[in-house]
Amino acid sequence: MIKIKITIAFLFVSILSNAQDILSLEQAAYYIDNELDVPEDVTKIYDLNNTVDSFIGNWTGVYNGRTIVFRIYKTRVYNPYSEIEADYVNVKYDITDSSGNVVVSSAQSGLSEFRGISYGADGFFELSLQDACENTRNIYIKTAVPQQNHDILGAPKTELQVIITQGSPQGITSDPPDNSPCTSTADYLPNGAMLILNKV
Repeated sequence: MIKIKITIAFLFVSILSNAQDILSLEQAAYYIDNELDVPEDVTKIYDLNNTVDSFIGNWTGVYNGRTIVFRIYKTRVYNPYSEIEADYVNVKYDITDSSGNVVVSSAQSGLSEFRGISYGADGFFELSLQDACENTRNIYIKTAVPQQNHDILGAPKTELQVIITQGSPQGITSDPPDNSPCTSTADYLPNGAMLILNKV
């Protein structure tokens, strides 16, 4: 009987000690939003509450006559500097003109996806974009229930609110290396733009 009690106590302590090294996205957001250091024993920031689920999928909308498609997926990244492994969302994208021709895409050479930076207590994921012209953008995305469905209990979040801000300090941008021609995604996602994309 004593052995059983000791075993149970050991398991309980192990569970507690393991739980302390993991934060949910929401718990981590509290530290980030309040400019507090994450506790030193934290090694994982995971999507324990399935917050990311409403973001995952394809989203589309029109801005300045061009169709924008976001393909959002979940990723888990280890940061060797902080020694923390964390869940994020990344975004692959296509922007097409009125004829359906791709004008810029994350699949193009020199361009990249939007990379997740952090999740905020306000429900926005912050992402970063660095393109071939060394222009940068910070992208903030949040899922929402469409206004016409606000009164429907349990209505799905089928709108994606997108806010674009200047990534470089004070709007500074750089010329491409060796003044070579380049394609800038930032040209199609101007600073201050606010978009609504719909889940498809």
